Amino acid sequence: MVRIRTNFSTPFDSRLPWMAGSCWALAFAALGLGLLLVFNMIRLGKEVPDLQKAWALAQQTPEARPLEGSLVSTQEREALRRRLKKINGLDAGKGWAVPALLSRLERAMPPGVRLVSLQQDTILGQAQLVVESAHLEDLTRLLASLEKDQAFQEVELVKQAQAKDGEQGRIQFFLNLQEGTP
Repeated sequence: MVRIRTNFSTPFDSRLPWMAGSCWALAFAALGLGLLLVFNMIRLGKEVPDLQKAWALAQQTPEARPLEGSLVSTQEREALRRRLKKINGLDAGKGWAVPALLSRLERAMPPGVRLVSLQQDTILGQAQLVVESAHLEDLTRLLASLEKDQAFQEVELVKQAQAKDGEQGRIQFFLNLQEGTP
């Protein structure tokens, strides 16, 4: 019988020792992991009675009671209450939060009008905005709807100009708004 060896693939029997060694290594690793799990279960089983004893002891201890005597005198306590009341009475400003203002403006804007910029002074309750549109009628409708809205005490058209970005026919309104009650 003649055996011909080619270099196309390695023979199966040359890989057999590596495969057997890998299987044995995997078996020993699984055995070690299993033993580790068993020892941890035994250790946790021993801790359960200790936990039960600790829980029973915690149930028997009396509740913590507040101290009979106060650490702060009555005068200091009243001074702290007055300071806290004064701090709670501070107001961050008269203006609305930005999301509320944007929501109000969105409802007032007709289609075709876009908000270019918005600057808000929440302390004074004022807002300056720039809106633009291709049609003057859309901007006029926006101005009329803002004036009718009870949320704004004063609506003032500061300036009307053509858009500077090169788009033909875009008209901009510069408005000052005094915020009122919502």
